[in-house]
Amino acid sequence: LYGKTAVSIIAGNTFSLALCSDGTLTAWGGNSYGQLGNSSTIDSWVPVLVDMTSGASALNGKTIASLSAGGGCVMALCTDGFLAAWGNNTKGQLGINSLTSLSVPVAVSVDHGVSALSDKTVFAIASGSLHNLAFCSDGSLASWGDNTYGQLGINNTTASKVPVLVDTSALAAGEFLAKGAVGTTCNYSAVLVAEPAQPTTTTREADTITATGATLNGIQVAAGYNTALSFDYGTTAAYGINIAGTPATSSGGTAIETRAILTGLTPGTTYHYRLKSVSGAGTLYGDDRSFTTPNNDASLAGLVMSSASINPGFSSEVTSYTAVVPGSTTSVKLTPTLANNTATVKVNGVGVASGSASQSINLSLGENVINTVITAEDGTTTQTYTVVVTRSTPNPLPANYTSGSVIPLTVQGFTATGSTVNFSLSYAPAVGSSLTVVKNAGVGFIHGTFDNLAQGQLVIMNFNG
Repeated sequence: LYGKTAVSIIAGNTFSLALCSDGTLTAWGGNSYGQLGNSSTIDSWVPVLVDMTSGASALNGKTIASLSAGGGCVMALCTDGFLAAWGNNTKGQLGINSLTSLSVPVAVSVDHGVSALSDKTVFAIASGSLHNLAFCSDGSLASWGDNTYGQLGINNTTASKVPVLVDTSALAAGEFLAKGAVGTTCNYSAVLVAEPAQPTTTTREADTITATGATLNGIQVAAGYNTALSFDYGTTAAYGINIAGTPATSSGGTAIETRAILTGLTPGTTYHYRLKSVSGAGTLYGDDRSFTTPNNDASLAGLVMSSASINPGFSSEVTSYTAVVPGSTTSVKLTPTLANNTATVKVNGVGVASGSASQSINLSLGENVINTVITAEDGTTTQTYTVVVTRSTPNPLPANYTSGSVIPLTVQGFTATGSTVNFSLSYAPAVGSSLTVVKNAGVGFIHGTFDNLAQGQLVIMNFNG
């Protein structure tokens, strides 16, 4: 031990061991079975190193986590779950499927179909005088070695050279083995504590969440207690409201699902909730969980149209509007502004961002219906704002001719685009007369209607200019 720092010590019946901070293991005292682990059976009055060399020791390259010692036998549990033993093996306490004592560490059997430690993870060990135990992560307990007094816990007195499972049939449903201690000067006692099952209360995720309702969920294992089930809920983790679960009671040892349907909630609000159980075991609470109800606001805060004002002036509660644009206006855009930005908006079926102009909407002469549809965050609440835009039809330009002479038609500031010229002949031209319409200024079409020609009369039109 010179120059070393001992971090853990343990004593067998005639020997002692010290685990050092550098990972080495020292031992001293009686060594008639090789329990000092130094490849000899000679007693030592001073600490010697336990063999951890390559090719000789099963502890080579391992890091020891804990030790146990009994009547001339030592076990070492390593950080990776590996279990080694050495020393006295007259009762099979090394767990190597033989009765040969060994003076260097060897691996305890974990062979499939042979050892109860196969596919298990050991996390605690203990030693009696001539038997050993290993506590596994799944709650099972294995034992091996002497069984003269039934100390292996296998419901007989037959010794075992490999790990066997301790019989747990006497434990009630839900009970399990707790870590125990074993004396080092006796060969018959291992302390096993059967812990009764305890109720468990688990809050689960809420579902069927709407703007005004939700379903709370939980699971309860009553563990034999008659248990009342309910949910606490509210807008903070202080809750404030309690509602009975469905079912409202549970008993027995199996898991029971319970739920509660909430109504009348406030849209766009976060709620906290937890499952509560009350029984003879006391009052238990599941973890706090939360959910947020979606908003159901499908209204606008504003609606503006390009080129003209809507009538009446915009109000969120009014959903029908009109507007009039001149015949020269061929398209308009609408700019909707949402009252709640969690909603979405479409203008004539095309999505648009709140506060942004829509796509250009082409107008025909006369009435044009433009629908702005808002869908609330809840996905079901909608509202439609309608604007009926009337594109004016231009007044016709009268052109009345009373004779077959050339009469120019001049109008100051007249824009022909989209206008109609109603030609009127206030006399009956002779058959075969030539009627000429001349456009001598600007561009575009001249069109019109003769409203007093006889049926079948031949008309010759000359367009000049």
